[in-house]
Amino acid sequence: MKLILLSIFASLAGTAAGIVLLFITAYAFYGGDVDTVDVLSFIPLMLVPALLMCVLLYVPGLLWLRRKRKSCAPARLFVLTPAFVLNTPAFVVLLAGLLAGNVFFGWSEISLFAVAFIVAGLVFGRGFVSWCESKAV
Repeated sequence: MKLILLSIFASLAGTAAGIVLLFITAYAFYGGDVDTVDVLSFIPLMLVPALLMCVLLYVPGLLWLRRKRKSCAPARLFVLTPAFVLNTPAFVVLLAGLLAGNVFFGWSEISLFAVAFIVAGLVFGRGFVSWCESKAV
């Protein structure tokens, strides 16, 4: 149950990071032109895949890694693995969509999603280490 709540929290954190980056880039490059449609369309496009990544990739991947290493040490490994290694399928899909001729998103949207996935992975990894340490005690 704690891993499910952690998955929800990590996907919300990733989505929030993406929205913050959306506002930062909009103000830095476009003078603050962020529509409500931009924000409201980003939320489900990020929240649902991030939640699926947490449940389908992060949990099994980190449980497997914990079983192989027989502990959650070093903590850095468990924090960085979901952020960069387990997010590889998402990065490949985003890059493939970009290379297909900007069919779905441009570079700016790709960077928003990539940062959001990285943040979700970092948050989940840190929470997983805390969960793992509480299970060991």
